[in-house]
Amino acid sequence: MSASYVLFAASTHIELFYVAQVMQSIGFTLIITNETQLLFYYCRSKTEETNAYSLLVAVF
Repeated sequence: MSASYVLFAASTHIELFYVAQVMQSIGFTLIITNETQLLFYYCRSKTEETNAYSLLVAVF
């Protein structure tokens, strides 16, 4: 994802901007997908799952 930030800063053409956007979208998707699995794995109760998932969505 850090490469997408660099590409955002250095992009001089709209095509590079779109490539940076796609890279960042893929990075966020991978992070959220992995974090969601860990949330359900580590939570002991449904209440903890709900709270943890709400916080995850609020952060992103």
